[in-house]
Amino acid sequence: MTPLARPALLLIVLSILFAVGATAQAETLNVNTFNREFFNWATVHESTFSFPEQQLYSRVTCTIVISCPPSPNDCDPWDRLGWLRLKHEVEPGVFEDYELVRFVTPYDITYSGGPGTCTWEIDVTDYQFLLHDEVTLKAYIETWMGNDNGWILNVGFAMEQGVPDREPFAIQQLYSGRYVRYGDPETPEEDNLVAVPITVPQEATWAETKIFATGHGFINTDNAAEFSNKWQQIWVGTQFQRHNLWRDDCDANRCSPQLGTWYYNRAGWCPGDKADSWNVDISDWVTPGGTHDVRLELQPYENWCRPNNPDCVDSGSCECAGHASYHIMGQVVFYRQTTTDVGDGTPAAANLHLVGNHPNPFNPQTTIQYHLSRGGSVVLSIFDAEGQLVRSVRRDHADGGLQSYTWQGQDDTGRAVPSGMYLYEVRCDGERAGGKMLLLK
Repeated sequence: MTPLARPALLLIVLSILFAVGATAQAETLNVNTFNREFFNWATVHESTFSFPEQQLYSRVTCTIVISCPPSPNDCDPWDRLGWLRLKHEVEPGVFEDYELVRFVTPYDITYSGGPGTCTWEIDVTDYQFLLHDEVTLKAYIETWMGNDNGWILNVGFAMEQGVPDREPFAIQQLYSGRYVRYGDPETPEEDNLVAVPITVPQEATWAETKIFATGHGFINTDNAAEFSNKWQQIWVGTQFQRHNLWRDDCDANRCSPQLGTWYYNRAGWCPGDKADSWNVDISDWVTPGGTHDVRLELQPYENWCRPNNPDCVDSGSCECAGHASYHIMGQVVFYRQTTTDVGDGTPAAANLHLVGNHPNPFNPQTTIQYHLSRGGSVVLSIFDAEGQLVRSVRRDHADGGLQSYTWQGQDDTGRAVPSGMYLYEVRCDGERAGGKMLLLK
């Protein structure tokens, strides 16, 4: 590499980092909502808050902090389901609740050495078109203390002004919050998870499903649903994508150490952590103006330990103590093109949208996905953390749609690269987007 080339690459790396993180020049508007809200019982707290008038944001981050009531009181020592939802009027007098954040409270964190509080930051950029003027939020923690113990909740939003890669503008509910009994033939899951018809807005360029799901209950067959690794599938017509609802990183929880069994992996959640939604880009499976059936499917399973089973299996690990269930809520969000300045003051419709790479971290390979509104030539470049070019690929796409490139962790000569942080950039027609990925061996 020539001395002139390396500074150029470093500039590219810096531009990627700026694209991934917050833009320093962008003004950030901060909105505080629930302030020291006290929860000691499983009731929904609902309040209306003032947000800025409607505008575009490059990123919206929701920060949630839970802490314990002041001494001599204490927090609820058990792991409890919690969520934050937005109540929106879809037509006069008709309201829908859209889940923004799901979390589970930790086991005891106030003993000597415990953190005492938990803080989570959640990207809610895709809901920005609902966060303006007067916004009604609903918060819930499934605690049953009933005294001066419980949880203190604080919720704030940081709204960075700017143009997003794609503009979210419409939403449709798929499944409202419900406990779906799992593995009980008397209440089959398909009766609760029926196909939902969605109508795609005519101006939509992209669509994405967002499924919040966590497994609850154990001392069942396979210790379902809390400690059982089962798959779920999202169907759009005859197309589907599968996902294993499982967290294998509970022992790395930042809100730790805790007492209890917080370090054991679970079905979609960890004590003391947020439970992110499972997002699937379904843009290539739907058509603007069309109607499509969307359905969530659970892995076939029967809980022989359920209380209503006359042949209940009774053993040391299966005592017919209760039912397995999933708590499920889901939406589909629609996006349209934002405009960018092509240099002569003429706005041009954005063509490139970066979906991201999965898995991340990865070993030995990861798949980078991006969406093109129309055909074009794409240059995909991968750099190491010091800005050295590792791999460069040119790809020509005759048509738009979701595109994928799988990187095998090799450089342009075919040699395997070492573990570490890598940066990637996708360029098309003067647009570019980038991200970070971690190779672990």
